[in-house]
Amino acid sequence: MKETNGKHNYQHLTPDTVTGQRFTQYYNHAWDFIKKEEGTWTSINEYPISPREIWDKHQDTHQIIGLRFGSTTKHITIDIDRKGIYHPSKDPQPIKTITGALESIGLCRQVCIQSSDSEGIHLIFPLPEPLPTFKTACLVKATLEAAGLEIKSGQLEVFPNPKRYAKNGQTSNYNGVRLPLQPNSGSYLLDDDLNIISDSVEDFLDQMDWAAEGQDIETFSSLLDLAYEEYKGKKSWKKDGKSRKAQEWEKALEQIVSKGWTGYHQTNYLLPKFVAYCIVFQQCVGAKLREAVKDAVINAPGYSQWCRHQHEIDKRVEEVCYYTERNEYYLKYCNFPNRSSNYNQTYNRHSSNQRTLDIEKRISETVAHLEANGELPQQVALRREVIIKTAKEKYGKGFSIRTLGQKKYLVLWHPKHRATPATAQTQPQSETTPPIEPQEQPYSAPTAPPTKQGETDSQSEVVPFTPLNEVFDCSEVLPQKKIKN
Repeated sequence: MKETNGKHNYQHLTPDTVTGQRFTQYYNHAWDFIKKEEGTWTSINEYPISPREIWDKHQDTHQIIGLRFGSTTKHITIDIDRKGIYHPSKDPQPIKTITGALESIGLCRQVCIQSSDSEGIHLIFPLPEPLPTFKTACLVKATLEAAGLEIKSGQLEVFPNPKRYAKNGQTSNYNGVRLPLQPNSGSYLLDDDLNIISDSVEDFLDQMDWAAEGQDIETFSSLLDLAYEEYKGKKSWKKDGKSRKAQEWEKALEQIVSKGWTGYHQTNYLLPKFVAYCIVFQQCVGAKLREAVKDAVINAPGYSQWCRHQHEIDKRVEEVCYYTERNEYYLKYCNFPNRSSNYNQTYNRHSSNQRTLDIEKRISETVAHLEANGELPQQVALRREVIIKTAKEKYGKGFSIRTLGQKKYLVLWHPKHRATPATAQTQPQSETTPPIEPQEQPYSAPTAPPTKQGETDSQSEVVPFTPLNEVFDCSEVLPQKKIKN
């Protein structure tokens, strides 16, 4: 859910103990909390929870919960995985590197805890005042990476993280982190030598307050905008430049189209590549797209020697361009393709239609042969078995039971769907070419990449960049909500 300014009603429901009130001064984000059930973390996003409920759940020995982050934060957690290369059981130096690097940007004190029975370590850096979450995440991540540390799941993670942004109408959350010192969770307060010293929440909060007072908040705050701008510079797409992935894809397409045809049966594969290149990287649409694709195709190496569609190349180019634009399979760089159909549905229509016609023909001829010889049984299962056996003898291949059971084929052989022999011998007409619309396709001018906003962020937290891996990834996977022990 998106936050708004002001204090929500549920935020007035504070714990009835001083310890609970102190705890929820640091940990109080209400939306999309995480809960561990039977060893699996689940995100609960149907409703917000108040500070009172956060504290009650924290104290419940029968459940483990964690919180995400809102537009501001009062704590930073560095998670060092027990099985990772940075854990002190493998090397004591990384913790010194982490604390030294963060001290250089004003985070001078930390509270060290064992996160759970898994013996992972959380270095918690409390803040004396709320700071912008996204900018804080950018600064901490950049600082640790500059110190030579790799931020990676299962090794070293930063909470809050510089979260990715989803498309318009969708949401993206910061990663969730489990709450510290929950009863019977294996979480303990550690000393400087990483020895367990307490499981008391009061002791933990005393250290949190002590550490918050010792932070050089002026230095840290002064670096937030610089880190944010640096992050945008690394992640943004530029009018005169392309991301690494975009450059790699453009180079791959250029190699394909520059080599053209090297043999027969390559047209169906090559045409979508020509179209992709012309749309995405040459910014062509409508009639201009058709002209650009045709010009590139007929001038490509091997076209006159190997392409067997030269007599109908205008028609083939139109078909591929038409379905690409209709299905929005590719768009100008850098926009989000909606892809209303998958690759095969968009580009392999001819092979699918031809296969259907072939099956219809073999079923009809097999049934006609059996009827002519008085060998077509009335019982359905037996009729199906005889059709499959006879087709194998006549054509070298039969049919699967699933194929014969499809509605479009039942009318050719099934006694309840087949009115007369004459009907069965009449092959249904299948579409072999798409409806061709006028070449000048309706087109809306592209807009800048949509601004994306997290479910729990204020407008000020939005980073105006387009994640190109989403643009060019056929799977279009939404950002994952990672949950960490």
